[in-house]
Amino acid sequence: MNYFEFIKNNDKSKDEIKEYYQSQYPKYYDMWYYGFWKAHDKNNIGPICKNGYRTTRCKAVGMAVSLYLTAYIIDKKPKSIIEYGSGFTTFLISTLLEDLNYGGSLVTFEDTEDFYKMAESIGFFEKMNGKNRVELVPLKFETISDKKCCYYDYDLNKIESVDFVLDDGPDLYKLGYQVASSMLKLKEHFDKPFDYLIDGRTDTTEFYKNIYPTTAKSSWLGLDENTPHEREDGYECGLGTLDDVK
Repeated sequence: MNYFEFIKNNDKSKDEIKEYYQSQYPKYYDMWYYGFWKAHDKNNIGPICKNGYRTTRCKAVGMAVSLYLTAYIIDKKPKSIIEYGSGFTTFLISTLLEDLNYGGSLVTFEDTEDFYKMAESIGFFEKMNGKNRVELVPLKFETISDKKCCYYDYDLNKIESVDFVLDDGPDLYKLGYQVASSMLKLKEHFDKPFDYLIDGRTDTTEFYKNIYPTTAKSSWLGLDENTPHEREDGYECGLGTLDDVK
């Protein structure tokens, strides 16, 4: 069954999601499993946690999110991918681009130096070469419609275009902000529609749904939210297209 048909009703159990991922894309399922459960930093250079120790884990996104990224890139083959927030998905997407070899590129933005160093130490940046790159950049802050927003501050003229965005950064909870507004800057600069996936981040999802009510939505990416599941299986995300269609 086509993946997008498989997920459209959000009625699958975690076991059905897992079975589909393993049967259709076994290499990338194994990558996700490694990223979520096993990958760790042996050099102890990650961010300092509340307990005073440095984290050594850079947990992957939920299984349903990883499956969506895998299937979307294989099926749609977006030429220019922008990722906000580095980590396992940087490794997944760059591996897909290398394996498919259709000329796609990935630009990833990260704002936290310790997290950047940890992801690099784990090996998540090993395929970030050629047209793919990770940039450590600062954040800027703004208020939009009474929402405390932040975005990555970089020169958009250095990006040729955008076809797909994974919005998974920065850490809004840690910063005390509500919305990541980086995608708005892309839309204003390029003035063209592009698809996106917001990894969790409910307030950011609702923010874009209010601006683009006909093309932005919430989705469990196939998972039935009423069936037993854990965070590693999946969760509600933002999904759609930033498009000014009325």
